[in-house]
Amino acid sequence: MPDRRVLTVRPAAILLIALAVFLVADGAPPPAWAQNPTPPEDDDSVETFLVSNLEQTPESGSRSTASVVQVQGFTTGTHSEGYTLSSIEAVIGAAPTETQRDTIRAELWSWNNGPDSKMAELEAPAHPVATGTVAFSVKEDQPVFLDASTRYFFVVYTVGPFNLEVASTLSDDEDAGGEAGWSIFDLFHSRFADMPGSTWRRRDDQGAALMIRVKGTQGQQTNANLSALAGATSTDGTTFGGRLTLSPAFDADTEAYTATVANNVTHMKVTPTVAATGKATVTVAGATVDSATASDAIALDVDTNEIAVQVTAEDGATTRDYTLTVVRTPVAPAGLTVAPAASGLGLSWRAPPGTLTGYDVHYTSSTRVSDSAAVSTAGSPDPSTHWVAADRGSLGTTATQTI
Repeated sequence: MPDRRVLTVRPAAILLIALAVFLVADGAPPPAWAQNPTPPEDDDSVETFLVSNLEQTPESGSRSTASVVQVQGFTTGTHSEGYTLSSIEAVIGAAPTETQRDTIRAELWSWNNGPDSKMAELEAPAHPVATGTVAFSVKEDQPVFLDASTRYFFVVYTVGPFNLEVASTLSDDEDAGGEAGWSIFDLFHSRFADMPGSTWRRRDDQGAALMIRVKGTQGQQTNANLSALAGATSTDGTTFGGRLTLSPAFDADTEAYTATVANNVTHMKVTPTVAATGKATVTVAGATVDSATASDAIALDVDTNEIAVQVTAEDGATTRDYTLTVVRTPVAPAGLTVAPAASGLGLSWRAPPGTLTGYDVHYTSSTRVSDSAAVSTAGSPDPSTHWVAADRGSLGTTATQTI
C-alpha cells in the first residue's frame, strides 16, 4: 500500500491560519491606492504630524478588517508637557458605501504589555470616503491628551463583513520631519472581532507595521470648553432636588443660557463639566469647583440673577466664559381691592416680599370708549392731571400701564 500521509486541521486552527493571511501575491507590486499617500499638510497651524510611516514602501497586499481587529502601536516623544492628539491617519483600499462607513470603528487604546483598554473613540471621515489616506479624528467634545514617553495603540476594525483593506509596510523606519522621540512599533497586533475574549496576537512574525500618521500638538492643552452644564434648585437652601432647565439646550459652542424658576426657589447649585478632563479648571461665580461637581449653594434674588462660569485651559492663558441668567419669578401682589375714587377707580394691594421697581397694571374696558378717552392708572385722585390716554378701540380690549 502506498505511503499516504493525511493532515487533519481543526476548525480553531483554520481560524488562526486565517488571521495570519492577508491579501498578497508574492512579487506583486503594492496596490495603487497604497503607493501615493497624501502628504502632511503644510500650513501655519500649530497642528503637525508627530510621527508617520506613510512615506515608506507599502507591502504588496493589505490587512483585513473583516472580523479582524487590526492594531498598530506607537510611542510618544519626550516633550515634558505631553501632547494633544487631533487625528490618526491610515491608508485604506476599499471605499465604503454610506452604510458600510457606519460600520467602521477606530479607537485609541492604552498599553500594558499589549493593548490594554480603550481610551477614546475616533470619528471616521464623513461620507463619501475615498480610497487612500483617511483621517480618524478626535471628537470635538472629547479631547485626548497623550503623556510623554508612553505607548499607545491605534485600533481599527469594522462591525460586519466590510473590509477596509488597511495598508502595511515592511519598513522599520519613520518618515522624516516627525517630533523628537516618537516611534511606530515594528510590528502590529490583531485579534478576532467576532470572538469575545480572544487574546491579542503579536504579529512580529510577519515583520510588518500598519501605515499610520499621528497628528496633534505638543505641549499643554488650550481646550477651555465645557462638555456639560447643569443646575439643581432648592426651596430651602438645603435640599437640592429640582432640576434647572437651560434655554437653549447645552452646546459647547453656546456661551449664554437662561432659565426661569418659581418664586419659592431660593437657591441653586451649578455643575459644570470641562471637556479637557483633568487638565482644564473651572469657576462658578468666582469660586473654583471640581469638574462634574456641584458648586456651593447660590442664593437667588427675585427677578434676574447672572451667574458666571469660566473655564481655564491647561496652559493657564486660554479661557472661555459661559453665562447663566436665572430669573426667579416675582410673587403677584395679594389682597387687591378696587373702589371708586375721584371719578375713577382706586386700587390697593399688599406688596409682595423682595425689592420691586414697579408694577404693571392690566385692565380691560367693559364698554366701548373712544380712542381719545382718558384712562386712569394710579398716583393721584386728580384725574385731570394724572390720567393718561390709552387706545381703547373696541369692546374688551386689554391695556397695560406701568406705574
